[in-house]
Amino acid sequence: MSGNFGNLSLGFGSYFLPADPYNISYLSVAGGGGAGGGIGSSTYASSGGGGGGLLTATNLTLIPGTEYTITVGGGGAVGNAASSKGSNTTIVGDDITNVTSIGGGAGGGNAANRDGGSAGGQGDPVGYSGVQGTPTTGQGNAGGTNQGTAGTAGGGGGAGGAGSNASGGVGAVSTLINATISAALDPDAGEIDGSDVYFAGGGAGGSASTVSGGLGGGGAGAASDGATTAGAANTGGGGGGLRGGTNAQAGKAGGSGVVILSVPTARYSGTVGNSPEVTTLGSNTVIIFQGAGTYTA
Repeated sequence: MSGNFGNLSLGFGSYFLPADPYNISYLSVAGGGGAGGGIGSSTYASSGGGGGGLLTATNLTLIPGTEYTITVGGGGAVGNAASSKGSNTTIVGDDITNVTSIGGGAGGGNAANRDGGSAGGQGDPVGYSGVQGTPTTGQGNAGGTNQGTAGTAGGGGGAGGAGSNASGGVGAVSTLINATISAALDPDAGEIDGSDVYFAGGGAGGSASTVSGGLGGGGAGAASDGATTAGAANTGGGGGGLRGGTNAQAGKAGGSGVVILSVPTARYSGTVGNSPEVTTLGSNTVIIFQGAGTYTA
């Protein structure tokens, strides 16, 4: 562990005291899960991918001089019958309990991949008999079921709510960033709704009509490839499912995650690696990692 030290003279020589630790707030969102794959049936609908696991807190204690490493998880891909879950997002340092957000579960019936931060939805009974996935406690919610409806699949769970029949679960709002800051980024970090910014929405399941994904970047589910959308980048949104897809024409991929650090401006070191976005909000300096990077406290 490294750290900065101050020089204190008491008349008997010099003594070195460690600089005071300080607390920051953070948001850590993993990559969203990919939607279920196609199997070539005109009535089969693939389910939505789960939103990436979301962790947030106001009391992460950093030690001045220590470097903290951020890894941002990518969205899960779409396979024929076995799509992949999103990748984990982490904040790692020698003197903290590492923060690990779990990637969103994949849509469809693949038992190995449907569990995640938020879980993937249940596939259409025409194609799959599997159940929806299981979410990670404290990071997300369950995927939706198809409720026995042929041609419709469950939506993926979101950080703020469970998926349902076709609909993706809503994501969660973060107060570490506002709509103005999000809109200034390219791509946006989070999905803007009025003055709120949402993360980790579940992807909608495939359906005969177009269904919007959960707020927080969840992809839309639909009956045509052109109307089905991927989870939005830097939101952790799950991918949207497709009704009637073939092996080559399946649902869409999940969106990548994001990490936001909110540091008291009076303690901000100014030392970052890999060029994250840096701005201010009130009395805090906000560091937005849309990819891997570092912050030295």
